[in-house]
Amino acid sequence: MPFRTIFLLSLLIPLLYGCAAAVIGGGSTAVAVAHDRRSTGTVVEDQENSIKVFNYTQNHPEIKKFSDISSTGFNRKLLLTGAAATPAIADKVAQYAKGLSGVVGVINEIEIHPEYDGGVQGTINDAYINTQVKLRMFRVKLADFDPTRVNVTTYNGSVYLMGLVTEAEGSAAAEEARYVDNVKRVVKHFEYVTLDPRSASASSSENSNLETFH
Repeated sequence: MPFRTIFLLSLLIPLLYGCAAAVIGGGSTAVAVAHDRRSTGTVVEDQENSIKVFNYTQNHPEIKKFSDISSTGFNRKLLLTGAAATPAIADKVAQYAKGLSGVVGVINEIEIHPEYDGGVQGTINDAYINTQVKLRMFRVKLADFDPTRVNVTTYNGSVYLMGLVTEAEGSAAAEEARYVDNVKRVVKHFEYVTLDPRSASASSSENSNLETFH
């Protein structure tokens, strides 16, 4: 099956099932590794740490009932999104995430909604937005740009972008995301790389950028 077909099928999963925070990376692990600038070990570790956060929230009744927090692992960082009834609940999950082996940073984007009393706060509209943002990545006209290298997470209309990208790639991706209907804001949590012009491979990833577009 062609890669593009696999990728497009992966975009349909959240629309079919719905979720609190729509999280779409590069499809399956095999597809992600083949097109990712992360090492294979890092890709696997990121996924494992996201699962650990999910299990933690499900195994603590007060967190499970009064929040719908999700995590997205990328390059040994964890992005926390969703909603919680109190800052204490959000902080408890964030502290757990920070203590996981291999995690070098936690980005806490959890929204606080005091009226939260269980259930799913996010809507299927988030999954729709997430899919549309991923599809718009194919409109980026930069040479050698790979849309699967942009990780998209959407919650309550806010779109969070992660990835190992050049500054030009990050700016172009964010610009495309801004024009998707019902997007409230686009937040960049990219790590910028410098490419070797002879091989187009990443040679540095030390700079990060946290920038919000409204």
